[in-house]
Amino acid sequence: MLHLSRREREIVTLLIAGHSVKEAAAMLGLSARTAEGYLERLKRRFRMPRLLGLVVHLVKQGVGRMTMCRAVAYRGNTLLKVTARLQER
Repeated sequence: MLHLSRREREIVTLLIAGHSVKEAAAMLGLSARTAEGYLERLKRRFRMPRLLGLVVHLVKQGVGRMTMCRAVAYRGNTLLKVTARLQER
């Protein structure tokens, strides 16, 4: 299994459960910026430029299980919702 810090694992687990980064941060008592910092480090570590790719990669590596993931990204001022479906193993 991959080595993730306790906080990284908590944030990723909440994302896998379908929460946004902002929701996950609030649930953990963190600022959204701090949670985004953890995720940016994970994206660099695993060479995944997009949040959705990172979450899917971590699920495939056994960090969690999901059938649907909602990732939110900003492009300029436009909020994009991206949905990916994974088949059960």
